[in-house]
Amino acid sequence: MKKEKVDWIKLKMVPEIGPVSFRKLMKHFFSPANVISSSLSELETVEGIGKKKAKLIWDNLKNLNIEAELKLIEKHRIKIVTFDDSDYPVNLKSIYDPPFLFYMKGEFLFKDDLSIAIVGSRKATPYGKMVAEKIGRDLAAMGITVISGLARGIDTYAHKGALAGGGRTIAVLGNGLSMIYPKENKDLGEAVSQQGAVVSEFSMESLPDRTNFPIRNRIISGLSLGTIVVEAVEKSGALITANLALQQGREVFAIPGNIFSKYSQGAHGLIKEGAKLVENVNDVIEEIRVFSENLNIKRKEESNKTIQMPICSLNQKEQKIYDCVLWEPVPIDEIVQKCNLPVKDISSSLMLMEIKGLIKQVSGKMFIRKGI
Repeated sequence: MKKEKVDWIKLKMVPEIGPVSFRKLMKHFFSPANVISSSLSELETVEGIGKKKAKLIWDNLKNLNIEAELKLIEKHRIKIVTFDDSDYPVNLKSIYDPPFLFYMKGEFLFKDDLSIAIVGSRKATPYGKMVAEKIGRDLAAMGITVISGLARGIDTYAHKGALAGGGRTIAVLGNGLSMIYPKENKDLGEAVSQQGAVVSEFSMESLPDRTNFPIRNRIISGLSLGTIVVEAVEKSGALITANLALQQGREVFAIPGNIFSKYSQGAHGLIKEGAKLVENVNDVIEEIRVFSENLNIKRKEESNKTIQMPICSLNQKEQKIYDCVLWEPVPIDEIVQKCNLPVKDISSSLMLMEIKGLIKQVSGKMFIRKGI
């Protein structure tokens, strides 16, 4: 592993250096290597750190042994993604306290920026499991990446649905990647890493401590354009994730449930507070289409050239509709006439293609192609 990556890992393993402290250190020192080689007196001059924390950071850095960590990273074939890397997710970069480093098994793709989180109770009802699986499957089939936490209950079925839908899914853990928690999801975690990624900001041997999960929830919501709460009691981790999504300027959705079930109380409370009620995946698509202009994201390569986010392939029906959209505005009535398909099918397909960045709706229910 390159020394630069090792330096990032060293800072990550210092308990006193969280996302906010890291930002302060980088503002002063510009690189992890400069922090590591700094003197105690230099650390004490960093704005917002203070003498007490500076002493703890300095002591930990001098006594740090990361050989075991590096061996585990190699053993489990883990990739280290830092804030400076080109494949660091752009959605996550925009939150207040993004992790400056995380561990990953699998890979991020550009199209994962088009993603929705599905969260809910670990003690999910059969109804909740069924809904999480269906929503996950339908989103994945539409080319939308499903984000969740690989926990028991709703998370498990959201991931399973995404895999069944042939799409991508990302699991964010509250423990180190040397283990999968819960143990019964080991095979599921492996499947997720093959069809997406399993990620964590915690060092390799970190245990699934209960204090870790609220911390990881900000990553679940931060990776996503919106968060769907399927089932949740009044005070739960799922509601923490929903509140974090709101703070991050993301959409919040909720699935209505049985009015006599305590597991519906959290979702119903969100709906009362203005969360979008979701009955099927189209309710989610309709709401996030406002982000469509930002979904065809440009990233910089090493050559400083820009590329656009890859788009999902079209099925036969979508291709037929797309072929009717030209490089100049075409009214929807003309598309309906040319395609000879139901208006409902055409409208939903046009909406999906707009989200994928293929077309753009202009005034008067007219559509035009976008460069890809």
